[in-house]
Amino acid sequence: MKKMLLTILTITMLGALMCSCGGNDKTGTATGTTFIPNPMVESSYAELKAKYEIDLPLLNGAKNVKYFIITGTSLGEVQFQIGGDKYSFRGTRKDLNDPQSMAGVYYEFPKTDKFSYDGCEVTVWYGGGKGAGLCATWRRAFDRYSLYSSALKDTDLEAFELTVKALIDKQYR
Repeated sequence: MKKMLLTILTITMLGALMCSCGGNDKTGTATGTTFIPNPMVESSYAELKAKYEIDLPLLNGAKNVKYFIITGTSLGEVQFQIGGDKYSFRGTRKDLNDPQSMAGVYYEFPKTDKFSYDGCEVTVWYGGGKGAGLCATWRRAFDRYSLYSSALKDTDLEAFELTVKALIDKQYR
């Protein structure tokens, strides 16, 4: 009896889990309530640099650091915290049609800020509303990078841009 009850409970839970997760259509657009666009495998700074030629250095004071490779791509990611704010920093050596999507962020950001810094053209997206955070992308030669934080607000824009500049300094100096 217990075994049968456990089996029924397991099947019910799996069914509920499958119903609550959405999929995506052929364009990558979310079609359900949950969308996991970037399955990842844990990696290391050394592996990303040696195998994929992706340089994702960290800023001083970074904590809770985890490196990943996005499955089936040459897109690397490092997740970290500074001052309690969580960040996702990604990089690749491939040219991408949609630089914002490389950040893994699918908000509609109505505002952009563009600036040049140390040979990099940087675009910052903001104004996406509550929980959207701030997103920046930049490129230099063949390298493309993004930085995203859902913890930050539009009022943190200047500090966010300084963080982007500090990462560029770490990469190219």
